[in-house]
Amino acid sequence: MLDKLTVPGGFVDLHVHFREPSKNDSENFASGSEAAVIGGFVLACDMPNNPGAETWSEDRVDEKHELIVQQSYCPIGVYAGSQPEADNISEIPGMIRKCVGTKLYMAPTTNNPYDREPEEFREVLKVLKETAPEKPVMLHPGVENLEAMVAMVAGEFGLPVHACHVNNTAQVEVINKAKAKGWQASCGVCVHHLVMTSHDSGTRGWKARMQPPLSRQDEAEALLDRLAKGEIDVIETDHAPHSQEAKARVDLHNPTGNEHDHSNTCYGVPGIEFAAQLMFYQAMLGRISIERLLDAMSTRPAEIIGVSFSPKTKVTWDLSVQKEISSDDVVSGAGWTPFLGMRTVGQVIETRIKGTPVIQNNDVNQRRAEVVKSRGSLI
Repeated sequence: MLDKLTVPGGFVDLHVHFREPSKNDSENFASGSEAAVIGGFVLACDMPNNPGAETWSEDRVDEKHELIVQQSYCPIGVYAGSQPEADNISEIPGMIRKCVGTKLYMAPTTNNPYDREPEEFREVLKVLKETAPEKPVMLHPGVENLEAMVAMVAGEFGLPVHACHVNNTAQVEVINKAKAKGWQASCGVCVHHLVMTSHDSGTRGWKARMQPPLSRQDEAEALLDRLAKGEIDVIETDHAPHSQEAKARVDLHNPTGNEHDHSNTCYGVPGIEFAAQLMFYQAMLGRISIERLLDAMSTRPAEIIGVSFSPKTKVTWDLSVQKEISSDDVVSGAGWTPFLGMRTVGQVIETRIKGTPVIQNNDVNQRRAEVVKSRGSLI
């Protein structure tokens, strides 16, 4: 394995929750984006389900954009959101022009206790087809209805569709069958679904609970194999910066993780600063090639949202660095990570975004705040 690696363009994370604005005050665009650039990312895409301040309106999109410009260390794009209870069809045209895509939640997660049927999103898809047919529809898949939803989004409406955080090979098969039909379809897997398992949920409580849940050991290994073969398109983090205090509260009031107790849930884990390092370790073990890893974290996610890299954007890694993650390594405002004690490879020694030296000599020293809104944007 090389001791030094320069990634032209750097990494793109299609799936983060920086949680600003929201009731969750453990993270903001400053701390989240700093963790992102430490992790080798030059672009992060922020999801809409902020607790108490969902991105259901154009005004909310504008508010997020203002905060990004004020705080961020790297470019950030945001997703428009729409759920049946949001009743925001009229807001979609204004939102989607300023967003990198739309997120639809079909299964329970933070701020959504419902299982949804594809037909509930038909009116939303009609508006997206009319206003932004080139931008991806990001799905939080349900257990049973992913195939029907992909058929509606990509087959019937001809929109690009991306299944977020797949946690089983059956979902991967749905996406690959859609590709075989010529539909615009892709899927992503989270690092925690590759390096953690359902056993962690049973022994570590809410610090290892997310939606979708962690998989069995055999399924996690199968997902890594599918990723290595290119059957899973991208790696995403689903970075969710819940505080340790928030996790402790739900451990006290809902210790078994009863999924029907929606008032006492706290799904997701932080760790964007460690995602690439954990995957470089897997590459060192021979489980995935460096070439496939760069494709999954840089080339393919950029293609999915339609952005290009400036020749002046690059990230240089020192891959001779090997260590175990400690609490001192945590950058996210959440202040913790479920990856403590895990082995990693690599450290970012320099990041330039459009020529701006965001990281030099291992230290973050400049901001390169920018809002990414449209396909064709240059990072």
